[in-house]
Amino acid sequence: MQETTVKWLGDQSYLGRDENGIEIKINPKPKQDDMVKPPDLLLMSLGSCTGLFLTPAIKELGLDVNDFEIVLSGEKAANPPALFDAINIHLKVWGSVTEPQLEQVMIKSHQKCFILHSLHPDIEIRTTFEIME
Repeated sequence: MQETTVKWLGDQSYLGRDENGIEIKINPKPKQDDMVKPPDLLLMSLGSCTGLFLTPAIKELGLDVNDFEIVLSGEKAANPPALFDAINIHLKVWGSVTEPQLEQVMIKSHQKCFILHSLHPDIEIRTTFEIME
């Protein structure tokens, strides 16, 4: 069993603590100093989960990848509670690869990413690629 604690700090601020004692301050207000908004945490979780499964897929396919970065953006619905209608996953890759190879890597990653599978099925997931020099 995995356990995480979220402690109320007053107003709309919280302190998240994982089972290793690592802490992160959370607040929904834009530009709140040293605090992360909950939707950003969701996108970060999705990005890191995607990355966790990208690396084995890259190795499995024998691709020459030196580095990669995942940029995520969410499009919120116009009506409250302003849930994500779509999430864009943009993969920047440094290495000798092609877009069809990256599509295969992303398919393999998406099949295993438990965060992705935890999202509401109506959220459209869009993936784009950029091969960097």
